[in-house]
This record gives sequence, structure tokens and C-alpha cells, in this order.
Amino acid sequence: MALMPVESRREFKYDDLPSQHFRLFKLDLASSPEQLKGCILSCYLSGQLDFFNKGMWKDLFGDTMEIMKITSGDSGYDAVSYVWGSTDENTSKYTLDLSTIRNSIVEGEVSSDYEPSRNGTISIHKNLHTLLRELLRRKHDHFLWIDAICINQANQSEKGIQIPMMKYVYQSAKRLIIWLETEMELDPIEAAALPSIVQNLQQALDNGQKLDPTIPRPFVLHSLPLPEDRIWGYLGSIMRDPWWLRLWTLQEVVLAPSYDDPKINIMCGKITLNWSNVDEFATAIKKHELREWTIGGSVNNYVGLHAMIEPPKQGYDAIEQIRACRKSLDAAIAIAPLMLSTRDRLSTLPSDHVFGIMGMLSKKILEDLAMDTSMPAHIVFTSFGKCFIRHETRECLLNHTSSVEKLPGLPSWCPNFASPEQTKSLGTRWQGFRETADREEELMYHAGFTITSKWARPKKSFAAARMAVNMFLMDRRSDEDIYNAPHPRRISLIEGTDSICMYDIISENSAHEYQPLIYRTLICHVRERPY
Repeated sequence: MALMPVESRREFKYDDLPSQHFRLFKLDLASSPEQLKGCILSCYLSGQLDFFNKGMWKDLFGDTMEIMKITSGDSGYDAVSYVWGSTDENTSKYTLDLSTIRNSIVEGEVSSDYEPSRNGTISIHKNLHTLLRELLRRKHDHFLWIDAICINQANQSEKGIQIPMMKYVYQSAKRLIIWLETEMELDPIEAAALPSIVQNLQQALDNGQKLDPTIPRPFVLHSLPLPEDRIWGYLGSIMRDPWWLRLWTLQEVVLAPSYDDPKINIMCGKITLNWSNVDEFATAIKKHELREWTIGGSVNNYVGLHAMIEPPKQGYDAIEQIRACRKSLDAAIAIAPLMLSTRDRLSTLPSDHVFGIMGMLSKKILEDLAMDTSMPAHIVFTSFGKCFIRHETRECLLNHTSSVEKLPGLPSWCPNFASPEQTKSLGTRWQGFRETADREEELMYHAGFTITSKWARPKKSFAAARMAVNMFLMDRRSDEDIYNAPHPRRISLIEGTDSICMYDIISENSAHEYQPLIYRTLICHVRERPY
């Protein structure tokens, strides 16, 4: 398909959104797949954001709900979660024509193409273009919230205001649409079998039967597709989709409406799956110990993958993270488990590793952070590290300072939150991280422990919360008291600087024989702020 260069078309003019406004998008079903069109509706929030919920829509939206109902037949909107794709400047971008709808009803009429002088084109990435074409094919007539369209990506000030509002946008959507570009196509009749597959997998477990893809007979006995059936490969391709690895998608699905059908839908090409079915499938496959097999895609790959120490299970691991975060969301998720869940996720900008989780943090922590998207990454991470020290009482930040990639400008005590941890012996391990997994043996590895050798993560017969690494111990003759530190942090901020003071991590009994052997360090990293 020939694409018209973006430069040859007039650019759409975004308005300056006043305070407490956001935009919605509606696809023009009369447009062609070759040149998609749609319109933008600005929505006003007349109340406080803290009260922005479904029960108060009428007061908050003014005429907006009526406008949506008149133009789409539905007074709500769908939020979309997807992967942007490559941001390489050489990547071809597709275009979308936009016009505007007046955000008030005048004499009972809704004004479409309200300000023609603003009409124009925006560029979008291929993945979003493919999604919009599929929505056009399905004649999806509801309003949508899509970040690349509804936020002026060229306006950093607007992004700084809109990003904190994403929490309320996703929470208040009637539905969440997750878009996956799967490697395989599946017939709708085959896809409709997923609920029965989940039920039969569970039935096999209830009968004490764990499936083995090298033994087909149990699959037949439990009315399941044979191991070589392509539906297993299709479900595995869903679990391999890049969507599971992206940082922003975690927040989007955690903040979405409940799991109840049909609140969260996963669109895979022409197929739609309900989130709850995929969640239940992942749980059943985990109990059967078949995650590696479905990811591998064939029976022949099963033996090799099963022998790997850490086989790739990105979708299955992500579902566990999402489930744990949603479970904790009502009370606001603690910083430590969020950090552990997101450091190995991918983002376009390093600072997204803070901004991409802000919707899941408590209001108190957000007020303490007081950051905006214009700040450089090292300032964002330093501020977030200080906030961690002030608010996280169950986990020592120094456990996580070592990272695969270094970020210039960071104090020595502050992690690069955009880089996975690099295993080194540093700090102690405390119980705050337990919120990231249901069972101890599935917890993530972290600074201080390796997969094998004497620094391996302790077996579950040990209390992981009492383990202390010995990098700073000159003598390892006893461990009785060094595991009983009265407070996991034992560090404090030095006000007015980017430095911290770290105290003894041992019992406060000054007569203790080994107290002088424990580290007492002032970590000082002075750096002038660039502003």
C-alpha cells in the first residue's frame, strides 16, 4: 500500500487543553482503510479528579455523555492499551486525518467538524494503524481513548498534565481493549474453544493428572486438543507478544475495569479473547508446568526448554505481576514491589520507569514526588529514590543499586530504575518484595543473590527476610544477630543534598562482639542540579 508522506499533508492543530480536560477519539466508519479518518472530542471535568469515577460521570462530564450517546449510541468510551512500536526516525509512519466535535450541545444539535481550520493529519505508527483498520473492519463506533491520538505528543507541558490523569482515564473507561499483533491467525471457531480448554485443563488437575505433551493420551481423555494442535502454538504466540514486556501496559491493565466479562478484551487480529479466560488459562498451564512448552511452540522444543534455568515466560510472568498489583491496588501498591515488577520491562524513555507507574502509587507519594516529564532521567530517578527512602519501610533501596546499565549523573546509592538489576552482594533482603508473587520460590532474583553458587537465593526453608549478604562482613563466624536488624532501611537523607547517611544494620546492642565488623558508611555523592 502506498503511503502519502506526512510532510505533504496539513498537520492537525491541537487546542490548548484547559485544566481538568482530556480528549476522546472516534473513528469515522465512512473512511477507507488506506486513509483513516476520525474526530476529536474535548471533555471537561468539572469536579475534583479524586472523585472521577463512574458514579459521578453526569456531574463531571457536563454534555459530554449526551454527545457520545448521540454520535455513537454509547455514553461511555473504551480505553486502548497497545505497543507503540519502533520510534526509529527511519520507520515509515502512517497518517490519520482528524477533525473536531464541539463539546457542548447547542439548540439540541451536536456540531461535528466544529473548527475546520484545525483539521489536518497526525502521524501514527504501524501498530496503531493496523489496530484502527481492524476497528474499522469491525465497525467499532464507540469513542476511544488512545494516548498517541488524544495527547498532543509534541507538547511536553500537556504530557506532564495528562500522564497523571491516565489513572482516571483507564479506571473510568467502560472497557479496556488490549491490542496484540500475534504471529499466527486463528479461526474464530477455534478461538471460541478457549473457555472449554481452560475448564478441561482444570478438570485434569482435579483428577490428579498433570499433562505431558510427549504423551498424547491424557489430552484425549480430557477432551483437549492434541499436543500438535496449532491452538497451543497460537496461545503461546499470545504469551510471546511484546505487549507483555512494555512498561506502560502494566499500569493500563492494572487500572482497568474489573475482570468481569466483557470489561477487558484482548484483540488478536480478527479474534477477541476475554481477559479472564486468558488469565485462567495461564494459571492452569502453570499448574501443569507447561509454560515452557506453549512458549516453545512445539513438542520437539519441549525437552530443551524444560531444561533451561530461566526459560522465556514473558506473558505468564506478566499476568502474575498484573494479578498481584490489582489485588493490592485498593490500598495503593507499595513502591518496592512495583519497582521489582517493572525494572526489566521496556520503555522508550528511561524516565518512563517512574512516570509509567505513577497511577498505581498513593496520593501521598505522588504529592511527595512532584515531578514533570521535562525533567532529565537522572533527576527523576534521584527524586524517586529519595521518595522510596522516605516511604518504603520494608525494603532497603541499597539492595537494588547495581544495574546492568549505568546512568550518568545518578548518585552512587540510587538505582537506574530503567535497567534490570545486576547481581552483586549488597544490602539486606526484606519482606516487602513478597507482594510480587504468591509463593516464595517464584520471587525474582535481586542484587545480593545469584541463580547458583554460594550466593544463590536461599531455599524456602530459610526465611528470606532474615538473609543478609556478607560483602561488608570481615568475619562470618556467626549469623545469629545480623539477621535481626530492627529496621530494614537504617538510612536517612541528608537534607539539601543528594547524599544519604547509612547506619549499622546490626542489633543496637553496643556490646555485641561483631558490631564493629558491620558496615558503617556515609555515602556521599554531591552533584549540582542543572537548574
